[in-house]
Amino acid sequence: MSEIADPDLNISAIWTSVVLIDCLVRFWLICHTVDNISNAAKQSIFSLRKLRDHPSRDITQTYQHNQVTLAIVEIARTLPKLRLYGLVTLSKELLLQVMETTAAYVLMLNELKT
Repeated sequence: MSEIADPDLNISAIWTSVVLIDCLVRFWLICHTVDNISNAAKQSIFSLRKLRDHPSRDITQTYQHNQVTLAIVEIARTLPKLRLYGLVTLSKELLLQVMETTAAYVLMLNELKT
């Protein structure tokens, strides 16, 4: 007996694939944005350290030197992090792990289906 492919099943599979790709793209955008914000904060710390330790010593007074040091400490202490339900910190590394897990899951489902 020849089996006729169910069109509703094909549409459902296509729709599921589209939703999965959409979710992964949105997740990538969120992780990428969070990573860029964190990198910008780290870059500002680097710039402030460079300003503080510059040999020309534009910042000669102890008060100004201390203010820059306090700004560096405050930025380092409060680096922006976005946590997912308080469990994991969003970053590009998490994105790669999720994509690897999703790809492995899809491959296993495909193997079990046949």
